[in-house]
Amino acid sequence: MNQIQQVVFRCISALALVFGGFSALAQDRFPDRPITITIAVGPGGGVDVTTRALAKVLSDMWRQPVVVQNRPGANGIIAAMMVSRSPPDGSQLYLAHNGDISSTPFVLNRPDYQPLKQLTPISQILTQPYVLSVHPSVPAKDVAQLIDWIKKKNATGEKVNAISASIGGTEHLSAEQFRLAAGLKDLQIVPYKSAAPALMDVTAGHVPFGFFSLGTAGGQLKAGAVRALAISSKQRLDVMPDLPTVAEVLPGFASSAWMGMFGPAEMPKELAERISRDIHKAADSPAMRTLMNGNGQAVALSTPSEFAKFLSQDAEQTSATLKNAGIKPQ
Repeated sequence: MNQIQQVVFRCISALALVFGGFSALAQDRFPDRPITITIAVGPGGGVDVTTRALAKVLSDMWRQPVVVQNRPGANGIIAAMMVSRSPPDGSQLYLAHNGDISSTPFVLNRPDYQPLKQLTPISQILTQPYVLSVHPSVPAKDVAQLIDWIKKKNATGEKVNAISASIGGTEHLSAEQFRLAAGLKDLQIVPYKSAAPALMDVTAGHVPFGFFSLGTAGGQLKAGAVRALAISSKQRLDVMPDLPTVAEVLPGFASSAWMGMFGPAEMPKELAERISRDIHKAADSPAMRTLMNGNGQAVALSTPSEFAKFLSQDAEQTSATLKNAGIKPQ
């Protein structure tokens, strides 16, 4: 090794020690300040309720305030970009669902938004199915009757709409899958910015039906403001054993969402793993287990590396589903 090579080697070694020291320091000091978890939905929906419950458990665990920040709009881009531009010290986290990460880069023509590069995967947290919910004025009592009702409306030239809490999210994909599987070529899917206003328009009778998480629609279902016809998962839920699956009428139908935690890009590996371990403990707490079971959610935890691999596969599968549904980037 000549003199120049020795100097270069020493510089690289020194940099490695500096960054290694920063990584270890970031993990050792975390959390030394309040934490903000940003979500891309408005208050009141299932994502908001679950995030606030998780924040409470993490706040007790970390002995620091954990604040939930609602930043809806642009299919998750606003929330994700805010977190991606913050320091990678764990003080700014992003709890996203699959629509924000896997669908948005396909449905919106925004080359500046590349979540798999701009964010650090920390852990998947849960999966959840959706309830096919109708306004009480809809005469259908099950999925078969709903399909028949829509077809009769269409046959007389009357349009029927289904509601979606996002563009490209699982609610949208569920509605598109339903449209295709039932052969409802004239069914129109109306996208909203978030779940709460979408559900409000179904309860008001402005739109006859849509797919909603149990966390979002649970209160309205109990109050009778909307009626559940079926669940989108492959199997019936333990919490609602009498509610049939959509697949019992449309074989092969299955649709579920996931939620997971992210940090900014360049977050030290050790810090991401530390936060991931803490999230696993929080998700396994009695409070979170009770909430998720009641909302029909299933715990689905992963390490940062496992989550990164899952995200790559999910993005490919989602883009294929969107293409098959005829959805094009806007």
